[in-house]
Amino acid sequence: MSKCDKEDKAMLRRVVLVAFVVAAFYWVTDTYYVVLLQENAYPVIIEPLEFFDAFILRIPPHALFGRFGVLLCCLLGGWASVRFVSHWRLGQAEVALRDGRLRLAETSAGLAVWEYDCDTDRFVHDASWPQLLGYDPSQISLDAPELDLARIAHPEDWQAASEARRRHLRGETECYECEFRVRGREGRWIWLHAYGQLSNDAKTKQTMLGTHYDITERREAAEAIRRREQRYRSLFTNSPIGIIEQDWSNLRREIARFVRDADVDPAAFFQNHPAEVSHFWGLADCIGANEAAVQLFAAEDTKHLLANLGRVLVKESLPALGHLLTAVYEGAQRYSCDVRMQTLAGQGIEVNVCVSRIPDEDKWPVILSFVDLTQRKLAEEERRRNERGLEHRQRLQSLGVLTGGIAHDFNNLLVGILGNADLALEAARESQKVSYYLADIMAAARSAANLCRQMLAYAGKSTILLDDVNLNHVIEQVHAMVRGSLSAKTRVLFELSQQAPTMHGDASQIEQVVLNLIMNATDAVVDGGGDIILRTGTIDCTAENLAEFEGGEELLPGTYAYLEVADNGCGMSEETMRHVFEPFFTTKFSGRGLGMAAVTGIMRGHHGAIRVRSQLGVGTTFRAIFPFAPGKGAAAPAAASGGGEETWTGVGTILFADDEDQVRDVGRRILERLGFSVVCARDGSEAVAAFAESPDLFERVVLDLSMPGMDGIETWAELRRIKPEVSVIICSGHGRREILQRVAPFQPAAIIEKPYEVMAMMQCLRFLEEAETPSG
Repeated sequence: MSKCDKEDKAMLRRVVLVAFVVAAFYWVTDTYYVVLLQENAYPVIIEPLEFFDAFILRIPPHALFGRFGVLLCCLLGGWASVRFVSHWRLGQAEVALRDGRLRLAETSAGLAVWEYDCDTDRFVHDASWPQLLGYDPSQISLDAPELDLARIAHPEDWQAASEARRRHLRGETECYECEFRVRGREGRWIWLHAYGQLSNDAKTKQTMLGTHYDITERREAAEAIRRREQRYRSLFTNSPIGIIEQDWSNLRREIARFVRDADVDPAAFFQNHPAEVSHFWGLADCIGANEAAVQLFAAEDTKHLLANLGRVLVKESLPALGHLLTAVYEGAQRYSCDVRMQTLAGQGIEVNVCVSRIPDEDKWPVILSFVDLTQRKLAEEERRRNERGLEHRQRLQSLGVLTGGIAHDFNNLLVGILGNADLALEAARESQKVSYYLADIMAAARSAANLCRQMLAYAGKSTILLDDVNLNHVIEQVHAMVRGSLSAKTRVLFELSQQAPTMHGDASQIEQVVLNLIMNATDAVVDGGGDIILRTGTIDCTAENLAEFEGGEELLPGTYAYLEVADNGCGMSEETMRHVFEPFFTTKFSGRGLGMAAVTGIMRGHHGAIRVRSQLGVGTTFRAIFPFAPGKGAAAPAAASGGGEETWTGVGTILFADDEDQVRDVGRRILERLGFSVVCARDGSEAVAAFAESPDLFERVVLDLSMPGMDGIETWAELRRIKPEVSVIICSGHGRREILQRVAPFQPAAIIEKPYEVMAMMQCLRFLEEAETPSG
């Protein structure tokens, strides 16, 4: 039982007790009255009554009813009083409950009720005001200065709030409404929404009632949204990536309608009908574009770009964009692909297109981002080209080492063949038949030696006899040599520079380059005949120009002399052009495939490069470039030669060192045939030992460059220790250039390249003898 119920029952008991007391008092009083005054009060009473007779109701009925009426009235009055008091207390409790609920609602909602007295210009708040500002209501008074609205309001906001209040008081607005900041607990700024109206008694007293509502969270959320929107706008506007904002609602709706009506798979349809991609692409509603997109597509401004967005598409990009449209239609939130597009000026660009959907319940807004891949693609292509070039150079270098080694060993074998055949031919001159056979052997051996020279030329290790070379003269000489072997249907046209371009190199090797190029052109036009055009001139080459040439990446920009051989023959495919300079590659029915490979080796040896351009059915053009060397005089010949070599005879002893038995035997016979005494050594150690016994005995020392154990260079060093002025002839199957590089910085008396014949050995020895003999 509640406390209120107990209090109500106690009050009821008290009221009933009082009623009974009042009724008993009335009863006794009335009995006394009846007894004492019965003659006046009750004139109808026949016999007088005693007091107790009157008390126990032996009275007339109307007197008895009066007593009971009084008693009933006392009881009903008491009961009514109890009911009134009970209902009054219930009302008070309900009012208190409602007031508590109101306070709770105000506190929960961040709401405070206020009253503004216009006469005193003061706000009076309810008990929720301290809690709204973050204070404990039990620890602060409503009159505290920390709660004075005029003092804690932000100065910038309070002026606007006061003006809004004055306008409402003047009747200009239906209500007073504004937002301003107040300083709460610990100095925190709190945003309040103020709402109020004049009260009903505003005619007699200017009073305004209203509420203050805490909107800090809402304002902070709005500010956060504003900052995010500002950040997004800043990113959109200042992004280096081209961005276009579109609404694809209509686009997706039209694709859905088309797919439904035509009953087709959109992916397959766009793949088979790429031109339709442009139609659907144009259905997107453009919203905006940033400056990077305008610059990427070379537009005048955003409006110009959005109005001509369909022009950026190119035919080859439509299938990829069809996949993009299909993915978006099927609900993809993000899709990207690399495609080729063009600017509004018509320049092709490579871009990565990425479409991303922005969440929205009503529409389908998307962001199209365009990343320019043009420079990246060019850089990747340049890197791949450099990697291919490096791989190609490494492969050629490895093949060149292999080729040089093969040529060296092969030359050692040819020494025995040529030397013995030459000696046998001289000994058998009286027998015509034997001489004929030996001549065939010599011809075959010379062809083999020429093959070795081509291999060494490819390896870049062939002998180069430096001289000023006139390219016009070289072309004329080669043409005169091959003119008789050309077809009658083939015309040779000359477009030679009037100022004959010169370069510094080996004329015989340049002749080999021209010969190979002319023969290739002849093979291209031989069936139906055609024209071969020979051109010369000079050209200024940049690094970009040189990159087009085989081996051009190793050259420096500058002026180059060029010779060009063009034909209008069958031409070559791209696949053939990729392999044309590789060794052992040929399109002929017969051949070794070393001609163009040897040309590249010669070009590398002369610090030049070569390029080919061709088209099937149109023709082929080879251009070879050499460092331009104007105004140089003719170089002196490498060795003097005179007549009467056949009758020349040498005198003295020569030390001949070679690790090949056959080469030693042939060398010994040739030197003995020339009149020398010969001491042979099988390796460097044996040669040093023989030389150390009698240094002054030997006129010359012939050393093989490559020997096991102590090679030719180490042997030569030991010989110089014994006799510094020793005359050494280096004999090797390697090219002259590689020999000079390996023996540098020392210079041998002479170099003889294998394979050699009797005449070559004689000319070398005779030249040394004449050079050492003082002229008289």
